[in-house]
Amino acid sequence: MDIFERASRGKIRFQSTNGLLSVEALWDLNLVPSTRSKFQNETCLDSIAQGVAKALREIGEESFVNINPHPDRSVLELKLEILKHIITSKQKDIETAKTRAANAARRNILMDALANKQSEAIAGMSEEDIRKELEALSA
Repeated sequence: MDIFERASRGKIRFQSTNGLLSVEALWDLNLVPSTRSKFQNETCLDSIAQGVAKALREIGEESFVNINPHPDRSVLELKLEILKHIITSKQKDIETAKTRAANAARRNILMDALANKQSEAIAGMSEEDIRKELEALSA
């Protein structure tokens, strides 16, 4: 069973400054607080992940001998795994968007250069060649 199925079956919710959030709501959050936000304690994936990691640390180290592990450990580990997955996915999306934007900018530069080269080639034609080409296009 994958992490998202486990989360939906377990009705996992994440504590935030805005109350409890579902897994689906996590996808709408920023990675870190927005610099343009007017709210000081804006909920973001980083702060939620830090809270879950802190809760895991407070439980203490996992015992390999104790047959009665802390009941919250598996839920917290699942939450942290989900948060890490969403954070990684969103980071990849950001990198992909940056690459696409850079490629689009480069393409525009190349298209402008091509148009300039074509204009230069036409400008270098003789008057007679220009007239012949215009007549051929009119026919």
